[in-house]
Amino acid sequence: MQSVISDFQPLIQQANATVTYTISTDLPLINADTLHLRRVYENLLLNALRYNRPGVRLALNAVEENVKQQIRCTVQDDGVGMTQQQCDRLFDLYTRGPNNRQSLGLGLGLYICRQIVTAHGGKIFDLRTRSSESKTRSDILEYSSLLPMLN
Repeated sequence: MQSVISDFQPLIQQANATVTYTISTDLPLINADTLHLRRVYENLLLNALRYNRPGVRLALNAVEENVKQQIRCTVQDDGVGMTQQQCDRLFDLYTRGPNNRQSLGLGLGLYICRQIVTAHGGKIFDLRTRSSESKTRSDILEYSSLLPMLN
């Protein structure tokens, strides 16, 4: 994950974004194609930087879920938020952001993310939560993927 963040440093600086990550180095192994999983997180980070206001805060996390024998990887931002209707179609083919006329994207990025995670035996989904940190209670969007650990 550090290499993805390093590669994205110019975009992170341009967006005046803050990126934090808490990923333990002693997580159990997963059976995965590292290049494909890297693409998932590149797409998630790129979307968070592209479709949010300057100064967005991004948090990346990976934790072991012993009960389910999975690793939960999350990418979370405190950006502009999305409607429930947008969230429902987020990983569909050719789905584009709310300002799709201004977007250069084709609506493939999150669809590809879902295909990659599913091919690895995992699931990817979004969670909409409300922030209790700020008085304005901005929407927080969290992409979470569950990947099975090696036995």
